[in-house]
This record gives sequence, structure tokens and C-alpha cells, in this order.
Amino acid sequence: MAVAKTNPLPNGLYWIDLFSPTSSAPNMKDGAIVFTSWTKANAGRVKVRRTETFPEPLLGGPIRTWVQFEVIGPPGAFPFGLGYPSISTDPNESATSAEPVVIPEFGDWLQGIAGNLEGLAILFVLWELSKKR
Repeated sequence: MAVAKTNPLPNGLYWIDLFSPTSSAPNMKDGAIVFTSWTKANAGRVKVRRTETFPEPLLGGPIRTWVQFEVIGPPGAFPFGLGYPSISTDPNESATSAEPVVIPEFGDWLQGIAGNLEGLAILFVLWELSKKR
């Protein structure tokens, strides 16, 4: 899954997950409000094609809203504080058919850090040895 990192977004089809605060997650920025403000400011240049909102998770947390949108003219700067929008190729895509963002499991993340630390340790030892020559 490719994400769009250019700003402003070029013409094309995109999707993004937005999150809104709830009583169990009150301190987060309301992504739906920020995105809606951006689309209103870019009326005629950005078209929302599909929106799917999911209920608050049973264990609490933010409300998720999945939005597919199309950029049809040069818009103003995208609010990347919401995350990078995913580039879509299917106008019939939905929240369940869209390829999700892959978030590494904690163990994989920890293993990646350990590998980086091991590499840094080896570089440090080699650097120290090179100073003794």
C-alpha cells in the first residue's frame, strides 16, 4: 500500500482513517473535524466519495471513520497531522477491502530495536579498535 507524502496532494483517489475523541479517549485531536474543514476549504477540488464510521470500541478508545476521497483540482495543503492518506486505485473500495496500514507487533518492533542496538555496538567496538591503531 502506497501513501501520498507530497503536499499539496496531486489529483487522484485516496483513503484515510480518521479518529475522533470519546469519553475514554478525550484528549485526542478530532481528525474528522480537521478533515471536514479541509474538504470544505477545498470545495470543488476535493470530493468525498465514501465514508464509513465505526462505533466506539467496546473497551474504549476513539471512534474510527474511514473516508475515500478524490482530489480533482489543486487543493490547499493537506493536514498531514492526520497521517498520510493511502493512494487508492479502486473507486469501489471500502474500509473492509482497503489494504490496512501494517503496524508491527510489539515483539517485532522490539526485535528491530535490538538488531539496531547490536549493529551500533559492533560499529562502536570497531571504531574503538580503529583508534588504538
